[in-house]
Amino acid sequence: KHAAATKSLQDEKSALEASLRQQIADTQAKLDDSVPQDKFNEEITQIKKAQEEELKKITTEHKSALQQSTDREKKREEQVGKLVTKLKSLTEVLRKERDEKNDASKKLKMETDANLKKNKQIQ
Repeated sequence: KHAAATKSLQDEKSALEASLRQQIADTQAKLDDSVPQDKFNEEITQIKKAQEEELKKITTEHKSALQQSTDREKKREEQVGKLVTKLKSLTEVLRKERDEKNDASKKLKMETDANLKKNKQIQ
């Protein structure tokens, strides 16, 4: 997930850089000899700032999405852990009930056998 998200962020960064280069080229093409260099530099600086802000925004969104994904995964792991604990507890309860029933069944069989012997002796 993280590798794909990082690749996506790198692709977006590359696209923004290419866009910046194109905007610089377009600005240079529009300028003629009468335009002062400092105005040209100011336009370039503004374009760079806009691109940097866009990149910061994308990076922040990317980090937020990664954090949300991580948080969801942790929550799922916690829920699975709780379910496993509950399942172990229920399994133990069922084992105890089964053992108690087996013991009661054995006891009842022994009593029945003893009663049958007494009945035979009486007859």
